[in-house]
Amino acid sequence: AKAIMKRLTTDTGTAALEHEQNIVALPDGLSLKSLTLKNMNLKYLADGLCVNKLAIESCSSLQELGKDLQVNDLLIIRSCNALQTLPGGLFLREIRLEGLEQLVEIPDLIYCE
Repeated sequence: AKAIMKRLTTDTGTAALEHEQNIVALPDGLSLKSLTLKNMNLKYLADGLCVNKLAIESCSSLQELGKDLQVNDLLIIRSCNALQTLPGGLFLREIRLEGLEQLVEIPDLIYCE
């Protein structure tokens, strides 16, 4: 867990994880400018995650994004086939969703500019 935190807490506030098959969840309460996740075995993102830009791609095991997610600018989710719902209460500038075959619910409480 310490190695994950070290990789996620950079001086620039941006982080990218790709092909990290051993990570199934991120630490709760993480705050970053930008987070990109590709080709990972994540099942659950994290509670209290706060980012300006969040991009998740080809994370086929991802089922939930977590509670109290805050994305201030841009949310991109592509090819995450297990994801069934998005959390309510999102306030963001832009959202892009592609290839989410199991997505059955987009809550009313998602606000985009």
